[in-house]
Amino acid sequence: MGWGNAAGLIAFLTETSLVFLLTLYLQNVLGYSALAFGVLGLGTVVGGVMAPRILARTSVRTVLTTGFAIQAVATASLFLLGDDRDSLALLLVATFIGGVGNMLAIVGFMVAATSGLADSEQGLATGLATMTQQIGITKR
Repeated sequence: MGWGNAAGLIAFLTETSLVFLLTLYLQNVLGYSALAFGVLGLGTVVGGVMAPRILARTSVRTVLTTGFAIQAVATASLFLLGDDRDSLALLLVATFIGGVGNMLAIVGFMVAATSGLADSEQGLATGLATMTQQIGITKR
């Protein structure tokens, strides 16, 4: 459960910080509305649909590492962004793919944090997982 909570902290910490920075980039550099981040939401929906299917075929560790790998590649591609509006296409594709990866990691985290426990420990595990989520979201 400990490594699952650490993974959850990383998942929430990285994507939340990225969204904050990219919102500033979209608005202040490219002059767009932050509504362009709708593609990130679509990516998380796709990731949320895919995660249980991948979990059923593989393992929690595979879902976590795959999610983090996808998120890392998508985030690394953002180094190619410039200060012109031509960068919007890369931003939208990368945030969609990053959203898929992030949701895979989040689902993997929640399963890792709450699996294999007695019914009497489920509430505690869920509380710890939720606390991890809240800390990750606020630490940017």
